[in-house]
Amino acid sequence: MATLEYETALDIASRACQHLGVPRLTSFDDDTKEASELGFAYDKVRTAELRRNLWVFSTKKAALRALDVSSRQFFPATWSSVTTYAPGALVQQDGLYWQSKTFLNLNKTPGAFPDDWDVFFGSLYAQPWDQGTTYFAGELVYTPILWVSTTTYNTDDQVIADGIGYQSLIDDNLGLTPADNPSAWMVVSPTFTVYLSLQSNNDGFPGIDSTWLHVTGTSGAFAPLWPIGSGPASQTVTKNVYPLPYGFLREAPQDPKAGSFGYLGAPSGLQYNDWVYNSGFITTIETKVIVLRFGADVTDVHNMDPMFCEGLAARLAIECCEAITQSEGKLKAAWLSYNTVMREARMVNGIEQGPEEPPEDEYIVVRM
Repeated sequence: MATLEYETALDIASRACQHLGVPRLTSFDDDTKEASELGFAYDKVRTAELRRNLWVFSTKKAALRALDVSSRQFFPATWSSVTTYAPGALVQQDGLYWQSKTFLNLNKTPGAFPDDWDVFFGSLYAQPWDQGTTYFAGELVYTPILWVSTTTYNTDDQVIADGIGYQSLIDDNLGLTPADNPSAWMVVSPTFTVYLSLQSNNDGFPGIDSTWLHVTGTSGAFAPLWPIGSGPASQTVTKNVYPLPYGFLREAPQDPKAGSFGYLGAPSGLQYNDWVYNSGFITTIETKVIVLRFGADVTDVHNMDPMFCEGLAARLAIECCEAITQSEGKLKAAWLSYNTVMREARMVNGIEQGPEEPPEDEYIVVRM
C-alpha cells in the first residue's frame, strides 16, 4: 500500500531513487548499490541540511544552568522492553537519547513508535536540587541536596558541599561547614537520585511532588577542562560555562518576534549577548538560567516538514548520482529540483517563522 506522506528515512531515500530513475528501496539492507550508497549518505546529508537552514519543525528550547563543581553529567539507562515508562522518562537506544510521550509505554521500541517516543532535546547535566530555586520543564536535578548554612540537619542526613558528599554525624547540625567540621560531618559517596522537572515554575519537592519524575541511569561528576577565563562556578568574577543541549546543531534567534516599538516610543530592540560557543559549551558572563532557542538534530521523519523531505531527497540524489548512475543529465536535473524545492521550502519556512529583530545598536539608541 502506497504511503500518503513521508514516514521513514526509507521513504526519503526511495524518493531520491525516483530522481535518479532507479528502482525504489525496500530496505537499506537491500543488496544493491542504491541501498548501500543512500544508506551511507542519509544521516550525513540530513544533518547538513538541518544545519544549513533554521527550520520551524526543528527549532527547540531548553533551559540551561551554569555548570560548577556540583554539576553531574547524566546518562539515561538503556531502553528495556519489559519496563513500563511514564511521560517524560528518558532512555538511550541505538545511540540516541529518547523521551517517553505516553502513559503505560511498554514494549514500544524508541524510533519505531513515534507516537510514544521522541528524541530528547535538553541538557543532560543535573544540578543539585535547591529548595529555594524554581525550575523549568525538562531540567534535571539530583539529591542529596546542597548544604545550606541556615538549615538544621540531623544524624545520617546527606548533603553536597563543593561537589563532595557528606553525612551528618550529629543532630541539630546547624551552620557547621562540612569541610571544616569533621566531628559533625563525614565524607561519603552518596546515592544520587536524578529527577526530571515535568513543568515550568516548578518549586515542588523531588520524590514527593508529582511535578518531578525519577529517571533511571547513571551520573558522574563533571570535571571538564574549563575554557580559559571561565568557571568553575556560577559567579561574576570570570565567565560561566553552560552546556549545549543534546541534539544542538545551531543557534536560533532568541526572541525573533520582539516588538520594534516600546511603550511611549522608547527603544525596545534586543540586547547583544557575549555568548561564545566552544566545544559543546557556551561561555558567558551571565549567571541566570538561559532558555536557549536552537536548531535541533531531528531524526524522526514524522516531525519533518514534507517540503524539507522533498529537498532532502533531491540532495541525496545529487550526492549519490555519480556512484549510482554516472549520468550528468540526472545530476543536473537533481540540482534543478533541489534548488527549486529548497527555495520554496525556505520561503514557506520564513513566513511561518516570522521576522527576526536584530540587536539594538548603541549608536542609534543614544541618538534617539
